[in-house]
Amino acid sequence: MITHYKHHIISLFKSKFRDALHQGLKIEYTQLIHECTIEVGMPIDEIHTELESWFENIYHQSWLTPFLNTTEYEEIIVHSENLLQIFGSRERKFHTIAALEAEDYQLSLEIMAFKYQQKWHLNEPFVSFQISYNKNNYRATLVHQSLSSNHRSKLSLRKHQHQKIELQSFCHDERDFEIVQDLIVHKRNVLIAGNTGCGKTSLLNSMLRQIDPNEHVIVLEDTSEIDSLSEQWTYWLAQQKLGFHLKDYCSYALRLRPDRIVIGELRSQEIIPFLLSMNTGHKGLMSTIHANSALESYARLKTLFALYSEQSNIQDQLLSELIVKGLDAIIFMKNKKIAEIIQIYGQDDGQLIFEKIVDANQ
Repeated sequence: MITHYKHHIISLFKSKFRDALHQGLKIEYTQLIHECTIEVGMPIDEIHTELESWFENIYHQSWLTPFLNTTEYEEIIVHSENLLQIFGSRERKFHTIAALEAEDYQLSLEIMAFKYQQKWHLNEPFVSFQISYNKNNYRATLVHQSLSSNHRSKLSLRKHQHQKIELQSFCHDERDFEIVQDLIVHKRNVLIAGNTGCGKTSLLNSMLRQIDPNEHVIVLEDTSEIDSLSEQWTYWLAQQKLGFHLKDYCSYALRLRPDRIVIGELRSQEIIPFLLSMNTGHKGLMSTIHANSALESYARLKTLFALYSEQSNIQDQLLSELIVKGLDAIIFMKNKKIAEIIQIYGQDDGQLIFEKIVDANQ
């Protein structure tokens, strides 16, 4: 009888918790307890501790705490209520999550999205946003369970690495370091390419530290990963759901007399104004792109431009000419090191003419 009574109270508490969430109401533990007490008609002190523990675990995502307090990691991916994966710089490990039910796991992720004012549901199954925990900043990405065959949502937490990393640490020798410095000092238009977690953004941050803080640098991002290095620099963060896109920011940036424009990552429509800016005399433009080599990033630039340009019939040779006239160099990153740098001279019938000025494989 007592077990049945406890189960009824816990179910009632969880139900009111979910109702408040789905109605967009402010969720307060004491208010939920008060409502439950009125409905059952008697005090529920004997299970108060159990309810409070459940509330803390779900509302504040306390089940994540032991893993977030681990110092050596770059990203955590939660695959289900039982399993998560921690990615370090050299290894990745699976870990078991204790005492978390599938329904509570989904509710906890919905609460996270709610607290950060994110719309995340069947019709908007993907969402990325910034969160803070214990003085660390993360890029959180949620993927809704409706997209998964096992009906489990996923959470990715990418830790922002804001510690100062010297530019030399990305270079194999002094010559490589001098080449990168030359690209910065002479305001070359540079693209940093590589796979996820290879150190693209870290290198970009280190390169930006070499720039005179008196220059007017405009930094454009969709998630905040580039360090704030000077009060005189302008930082804009895209808000897709509010209609503020990187593509629009690029156009506005040109009106503010920038010495340099930096885009966190090229992935869609921002490729158009970025390349056009290069071809109208602007120097010192920098960005990153996902690619498996320096040459592949050149092909990816063409693909992105073709996909998002309003001129669907643009010829490949004209597109190649647009890129090579503006882009000076491509740096390819691998395992936190500069693997190669190519200097671009032109193109011939769509084929890139370049010199590999850094090659870590030689």
